[in-house]
Order: sequence, then C-alpha cells, then structure tokens
Amino acid sequence: MSGLRFTRSNFPVFASEKLQLQMEDDLQRSRKLNPTLSRYVIAHLRPRPKFLDDIPTNIEEFVRFLRKVLSDHLVDLVRNGLKQFDRLIDDEKDLLGNQFIKEYTYVEWITLMLDSLDVAFAYASAPESKPRLLGGSNVVTGTGIEIIQVELTGPNLKAAWLENETIAGIRSSQPPRDFNPLTPNAFPVYHGSALPLSSPALVNPFIETGPTIGFCNDKNQIVPRKAIYTSYWMLRCIAWAAFKSHVCDFSMFPSTLNTFDVGWHYRGTRYKGVMIWEYNLSCPPPAGLTQEAIPQELVQGWHDYCGQSRSLCQSSEGLNDVWAAGQQRHGSSLETWPDLLHAPESRTTRNASLRPIIGPGCLEIPATRTAFATAAGEAHLRSTITNRRYAVSFTLAEAKKEEAIVEGKQSLRKKISEDFKDKASRLHKRMSNLSLRSSKK
Repeated sequence: MSGLRFTRSNFPVFASEKLQLQMEDDLQRSRKLNPTLSRYVIAHLRPRPKFLDDIPTNIEEFVRFLRKVLSDHLVDLVRNGLKQFDRLIDDEKDLLGNQFIKEYTYVEWITLMLDSLDVAFAYASAPESKPRLLGGSNVVTGTGIEIIQVELTGPNLKAAWLENETIAGIRSSQPPRDFNPLTPNAFPVYHGSALPLSSPALVNPFIETGPTIGFCNDKNQIVPRKAIYTSYWMLRCIAWAAFKSHVCDFSMFPSTLNTFDVGWHYRGTRYKGVMIWEYNLSCPPPAGLTQEAIPQELVQGWHDYCGQSRSLCQSSEGLNDVWAAGQQRHGSSLETWPDLLHAPESRTTRNASLRPIIGPGCLEIPATRTAFATAAGEAHLRSTITNRRYAVSFTLAEAKKEEAIVEGKQSLRKKISEDFKDKASRLHKRMSNLSLRSSKK
C-alpha cells in the first residue's frame, strides 16, 4: 500500500473523515500502512462498535449498521449492489438477501469489502498505461479440464435456469426433495464463486484445483470457522456467488458491479460469469472419514449455536471442543467434528427466503449443504473434483435489463462520481488547512 492515497476523485471516501485523515497522516509519516486496509480500519475504530461481531438480522439492519462504520458513499455502493441482485432474482422484498446476509458477521462482511477496495486502490496507484488483466497467467497445470459456458437469459434467475437447455441434464440429475445425504448415493455436488480476476496469477490455479480452506474466507451458519461448502443444488451456488460479489467485491471498481457480466480468459478462450465446480461426492465416504447430518428440527438451533461460537474455534482443537459442547444441539454420537457435515436449510428458509429460486420445477430440490472443515474432509472433497466446470452468465430479459441499466448504473454512478469529487475536494482542502496550521506552529 506504499504511496496509497484515499482522495482520488474516482474512488469512494470509504470511512469517516476523521479516520481517513488519520490514515493520511500515518501514510505521510511512514509512507505505508503495515496491515491490510481492513485490519487498519477495524483496529482504529474507537470505540469498537459492539455489533461488529454480530450476524446481521436482515438487509435493512445491515445497511443501517454499515453507515455507523463506513462512509455513505461506500454504503450506497453496497445498497446498489443489493438492489441489482434483487432485480436479477426478481426479489423486491429481500427474501433471499435476508437469508444470505446471515452467512457472515458484520466484521467479516466489512473485511471483505475493504480487502477488495485494497485491490482497487492498488490498480488506481499503478500507471495508467498498465492494463487491467482479466484472466489467468500463462501457466496451466490442469489437464483435461472442460469449461462449459452457460448463458442464462430470462425475466429472473429462476426462470432462466428452468428454461436453459445446456443444464437440462443437471436439473434432472439432482436428488429428490426427501433425499438423505447419509444414505448410499452418487449424486454430484457443486461449489460456486466469483473468480479472483483482480489477481491474475491466482485465476488459473483456482479454476483448476477449486477452492481450499486456506483460500476461502467462508465461515457459515453450519461451521463457525473457515470451511468449504458444497450444495446438491447448483442454482443455490450460482445465487450465493452472485450475492456475495454484489455486496462486497469492489476490486474491479469502477467497472461493472454485475458479476454475471464480467468476462475472463482460460487457455485462450473467453468465458463470462461466475465459476461452478462439480464434485462426485459419493456416499458412503472412504474408510476413516466421518460424516453426520444435522436433523431438520435442530438446524435453526445449530445455526444459532455456530454463530455464538465463532471466537472459540480458531483451530481444529477448538472446533472439536465446540462440537463436544454442542451435543444437544446436533444430536450426534460422534465425539469430534465430522469430516463431512450435512445440514438442510431451515424450514423458514425453504418456505420464505429461498422462494425467489424455488418454485414450479424447483420444489423437489433438496436444500442441503455440506461443509468440509477438517483437513481430511478437504482432501477428500478435492479428490472427487471432476474435470467439468461451468461458467454461468445471466442476462435479464430486455425490459428488466433496460430498467437495471437506467436505475442501477447511470443515475447512481453519476451521483457517486459527483459526490466523490465533492468529498475529495473538501477533504483535500481540510488537509491543506491542517498542514498550513502545522507549519505556522
């Protein structure tokens, strides 16, 4: 972050004016910030807001509490991303967003936002002649990998999913609604994510090997520490990858905020959208691995328990302690955390929150996720990855598309650009006055 400045007219003033002036002062003294941007900001919040370690209740609360820590400019970008996501899935009531926002605590969401801004600032500090690379490096280690481009088009994500012929076979191969993941089966599972396009050297390895616990920042309602998650339901993976990117990925700012629109390259071929990995996770798992499933009637209590236990399990030993102490919550006879932990969505989630991606043609899909939080579980998951990947883009039908462009891009970006310039100018003037008073002393 050497030489970084936060008053560029085309980037948001992202925190309070007082905090950013302090950062400018630190930069002028030491010429760099030793921690990452997110660690610096969170460490210098005085007093530390009590809500930072809480899980948001809903979108409305989430946006309101963000304004206590971040600037209105950055929160407006977050709110715009949420509105754009709602348009894509035709969800004006934030039903799905209210569920997805509970996957992380406030401090975890804020960390993701500021880490992505760190990348954007790095590009801003680079010479203008330096191109922004979209795609991987020239080093390709994977063999036989097939990426299938899935181009979804429709009035909303669910309708586009149901009408697409490319993935008709995927829809028909998903397990039935009453499926029990502990029974012998050979159904595939999926994981979805936006690619780290702002870090080109990471793209190809990520595409080829898939997510790892070390690379993921995914804590979750199922496991109170970093883990890899899969679902038998590809559409959920697509929706989650898009939601997460719309909320907290500003690494490509001021480029498009729609993850589905971003193009990238692999082995000389251009693709577009979010990445989906496929795994042949058959059951039972190999000898020596353990698995368990949280019963439907206990899942909501388990979610609450995991949310309260995040600070207790920074290691595998802590994870086992949380499992042992939560025996009444999960009802399992296993003494240590299972290598594969299956959990259904809560009934409330299925009946309400997931409605934008559940409906005619989707009702029989099991909303079950599997978490891999142990080293043995991760190794097993990675051993089952197939050579097939999916790049999924989504385009709204024309009427919705024009509405999204007008409301989501033109008006907001014009406002943001004007606000940024005005804020930057006032901040620069105040800094100049401070410097002048200091020199007179």
